Amino acid sequence: MTGRTSPIWQFRSRIPSRPGRPGRTGRLAAAILLVLVGVLAGCSGGEDNPLVVPGDTPDTLAPGAAVIELADVTLKPRVVEITEGGSVAWVNRDRTTHQLASLAPNVFESPRVGPGESFTTAFTKPGTYPYYCTIHNEMKGTIVVYYAN
Repeated sequence: MTGRTSPIWQFRSRIPSRPGRPGRTGRLAAAILLVLVGVLAGCSGGEDNPLVVPGDTPDTLAPGAAVIELADVTLKPRVVEITEGGSVAWVNRDRTTHQLASLAPNVFESPRVGPGESFTTAFTKPGTYPYYCTIHNEMKGTIVVYYAN
């Protein structure tokens, strides 16, 4: 043995890099981050996690009720703000039937609302309530209920 060899504890792997392509570690980190963002997004909203605190009521809030139009398979407006005890009415001006439900269980679920029909429900607890149309999943909205002053 004429050449000098390094001891095993000084062994270094020489893996050629591939520019422009993420390695396994980068892909794994991205996948973990994506899952974490999805989990955190699923934890927001509903009765158990109200995002409204006392005294946080906007000045321009309609206190009693809000109306949301269902037209062209969209919600107009997508976000409404009311005070506790207020109600929201969904009016179907579309050519198709809709059915609305909160993402949080046991908050509200409408019957099927046909063209020209409406559905109204009251919100007694402050919080942020995301909801969607069970027939047209792309129709999503949010009801924000503030404490009454």
